[in-house]
Amino acid sequence: VRFYREYTANPQKTAGIGIVFAKPPRLAYPVIVSTIPGGPAAKAGLNSGDIIESIDGVTTRELNMVQITAMLAIPMGKPASLSVIRSRRSEPETVSVNREIVPPPPVEAKMVENNIAYIKIPYLSSGKAQETRRQLDSLLKKGATSVILDLRYTAGGDDKEALDVANLFIESGTLVVLGSSNTAQAKKPKETISADPKQLLTKVPLAIIVNQGTAGPAELIAAAVEDNHRGQVVGVKSF
Repeated sequence: VRFYREYTANPQKTAGIGIVFAKPPRLAYPVIVSTIPGGPAAKAGLNSGDIIESIDGVTTRELNMVQITAMLAIPMGKPASLSVIRSRRSEPETVSVNREIVPPPPVEAKMVENNIAYIKIPYLSSGKAQETRRQLDSLLKKGATSVILDLRYTAGGDDKEALDVANLFIESGTLVVLGSSNTAQAKKPKETISADPKQLLTKVPLAIIVNQGTAGPAELIAAAVEDNHRGQVVGVKSF
């Protein structure tokens, strides 16, 4: 799997509107990859795929990721007025969204029918791998015989957290090969990160659900599971 790193991170440490966004080469404007559950953007009805044309009257066409992030965060406490282009809409829509610090949502864990452990990780911020381990271990001890890992609209966060989550299910093999598409770093040797057998939590059957809002670190989890033939990845094409 290949992906480019164009995502906001650490919503619990910086102000913003609670989105993970990217500015792909094919688009002149930033596009929302996912919204943080419970955050201002989600409450305002913004969704994956929405395009931010302007912020407080300033077009985003020529702005870089750092500039856009700053405009979405400052001034904190004052709503941001966004001009948003939605799919199947001919005209942009003005949306007012609060600027605030958005805490990362918790991992959702429950037992569903036929002793299936259902785990939903909304955002892969620091500590989410350990939180996932605790939640999953509890369900396994209650008799779970298979796992559904829901990564729909999971975007942004920490690559290490993602690899630690993948390692819960993968006993051995390559988790990821890190390289660079930057020509200036073309001679930099690739780094292979392998699974640590000591971190394995379970070998029960696994299915991962992805969609167009699955991006970045979450894609690493899905790719590691698929490449190691550890489970099934189902859904639609990820971001």
